[in-house]
Amino acid sequence: MSKVVSFQEAVQCVNDGDVIAVNGACMVCNPDKLSSALADRYKETQSPKGLTFWSATTIGAGQPGMMADVLAAGCEGLVSKAVMGQVSSTPSFARAIAKNQIAGFNLPQGIISHLYRAAAGKKPAIISRIGLKTSVDPRKEGACLNDKAREEQPLSKVVSIDDKEYLQYTTPKIDVAFICGTMADSKGNISFEDEAAFVDAMSLAMAAKANNGKVCVQVNRITEERIHPKEVKIPAKAVDFIVVNPQQMQVAFEKCNPAISGQNKMPTQDVEGYIEKVVSFVPGTKKRYDQYVIAKRAYKEIEKGDIVNLGVGIPGIISTMALQDGSIEDVTLTNEVGLIGGVPLPIPAFGATVNADAIIDMPSMFDFYDSGILDKVFVGAAQVNGKGDVGVSKVGKVIIGVGGFINLTQSSPKIIYMTSFMDGKDMDIKFEDGKLKIIKDGTAKKFVNHVEQVSFSGEKAIEDKQDITYITERCVFKLTPKGLLLTEIAPGIDLKSDILDKMDFKPEISSELKEMDHTCFEIYQTQ
Repeated sequence: MSKVVSFQEAVQCVNDGDVIAVNGACMVCNPDKLSSALADRYKETQSPKGLTFWSATTIGAGQPGMMADVLAAGCEGLVSKAVMGQVSSTPSFARAIAKNQIAGFNLPQGIISHLYRAAAGKKPAIISRIGLKTSVDPRKEGACLNDKAREEQPLSKVVSIDDKEYLQYTTPKIDVAFICGTMADSKGNISFEDEAAFVDAMSLAMAAKANNGKVCVQVNRITEERIHPKEVKIPAKAVDFIVVNPQQMQVAFEKCNPAISGQNKMPTQDVEGYIEKVVSFVPGTKKRYDQYVIAKRAYKEIEKGDIVNLGVGIPGIISTMALQDGSIEDVTLTNEVGLIGGVPLPIPAFGATVNADAIIDMPSMFDFYDSGILDKVFVGAAQVNGKGDVGVSKVGKVIIGVGGFINLTQSSPKIIYMTSFMDGKDMDIKFEDGKLKIIKDGTAKKFVNHVEQVSFSGEKAIEDKQDITYITERCVFKLTPKGLLLTEIAPGIDLKSDILDKMDFKPEISSELKEMDHTCFEIYQTQ
């Protein structure tokens, strides 16, 4: 088949100044060898130069030079501009943006996904309420992460329709798309049967073709047999080059698990052990008692029949708790890359789900979210101020990115923020004699006067009548029109010395302040 070429030949289609978009989520459905081949070409020839890089979600593994991060690791000059939904998973990109070496923009994951779909239809822009009064609003940072970005044409502007405000986002013109699938047939049709997700594959391929661009697809194998038409995810007419990687991985540590690709189901009793296996692949990972306390309290917010999204980090512990008490079938857990039902997996397999009920395209997943069908969202928080604003995208010099956070928190009627009260990995607490004791506290405040980048607007949440809860290991807050209201305190915790003295602002205190449920603390002890 003439479309099958070497990796070196495929990346020759990338020219100076091109806009290149890479599909994938973390290590899922990631065309890693295509990215590596382009980086190798640049290191050998210093060509192409000045690319604009687009990615909707987590596109790296958190290590320099892995996955798409290779395009910024030791390749100064290859990329001059990056528009990303999530940044910290690609540390070389994050470093280059922080040093103002390339223009860095951070748009919501769902917005980028919908922009790809709009680009496929040659639409010049999309209009959305997502992002208003957050860091992507042009009246704030306008999605800019550094000075170089502020010198560029803005990616969004405020528009009014029927006296309501919206943000208008400009559609990219994609010159080259890098995509990963499972199999190509003799015509060049692409299937995804072994993949954990589709992410933006079809939208991205069509966005490139709509701009007379090139589509490069990395697959595990070639078949001479006809692929069933219902299994063809990208038709041959939308594919320019096919490259083969027989060692292609489904997730970080597995070539193909049928319970992840949906071809089979894993027995429910085996899923918790599998999650432990996933977590073990992250060096130095250990259970933190404070995180389990937070997750246990947050778990009490779930009701039978709920459709929920669990963010990265502490929220992921909720899936294990649902497995342990047998209620996993009573709720529908989702992941923003396009996974509905089953048990979403943590890093390094984030973007994959065991025993999913449905696997759909990511643009459709964000239609699902933006429509308001979610009942609850459980997410983390890096900083919180007195108005209830939350920052997750940037803390100090650390650029994280918003990912799906803005879509999720502006679309759900109920948001549960889950965060340790103080920042610090070495925080040590114990629960004994019916009291919570802080043995060693965190090193920095999280409840601050100023949130560095507003990823969630408390003011907008009040306008939209959302129900907002902030859960920590030592107390619980609710958002009211007056700001944060302290509603629960852990048994044994001193209100002044353990809470108020360690906040930059003074919250309202409920006249009915109560103790947190003791059962929240009767779980994993510190190890």
